[in-house]
Amino acid sequence: MRVIEQVGEEFVQSGFDVGDEVILLCKKELVHNGTCAQYCTVTHSMIARKPKNLNFDEAATVPLASLTAWQDLLVLGKLQPGKKALLCTGSGGVGSFAVQIAHYIGAVVGVIGRQSNFEYLRSLGADCVFDIESKNLETEIMTSMGKVDLVLDALSMAYRVAPLIKPGGKLLSIVGYPKLKGAFDFEVHATMVYPEHSELTEIGSLIEIGRIKCPPVETYPMDQVQNALEKLKSGNVKGKLALQIP
Repeated sequence: MRVIEQVGEEFVQSGFDVGDEVILLCKKELVHNGTCAQYCTVTHSMIARKPKNLNFDEAATVPLASLTAWQDLLVLGKLQPGKKALLCTGSGGVGSFAVQIAHYIGAVVGVIGRQSNFEYLRSLGADCVFDIESKNLETEIMTSMGKVDLVLDALSMAYRVAPLIKPGGKLLSIVGYPKLKGAFDFEVHATMVYPEHSELTEIGSLIEIGRIKCPPVETYPMDQVQNALEKLKSGNVKGKLALQIP
């Protein structure tokens, strides 16, 4: 995330101008010349002002992960204060933002992740943390939380946690439509993040006032992009990875 270099007609009334520092939702489906490019063409819906308290490396990691969590939990999930949310998200980008967003609105937050990241997840606002390697995972969740109102699945764990969802609850998957056996009495959605200027702006404002924090960022120079992609594929990431593009 850098600065606006040129503006077209669409931006005349948008409030943005050349030189503004911005963040943007940079997805392959939206930015056709690649998300590792030095320059890209965007629409107004894809951008928001960069939070003043973030550097460019931190800011670059915000839009995709935070909007995914925001839209799943609040827009589609309609999570409310006091409701129970089980996040099968670990401690990566989506997980880091999802815990904070659910905690921010006053939900009871349970998170499935690696035991080595329990302290980090609690620091973000998790009320309960569960070891993804536990053989008694379902029993531990039921004992600590009871049945939950919403599950956000980023780890392909829907088949294990589906019995823990209340009737009328919601199962939201960001890893494709889950394969569930038998009948179920809750909503199931496979979700995909989309650009939304107003939501990204609100997230940026919450970051500026300290209600939501940017997760840890591990940076890589452009000539180590393959190393960054291998680290991402490993699934063992706490926070986000960022490329430093010259």
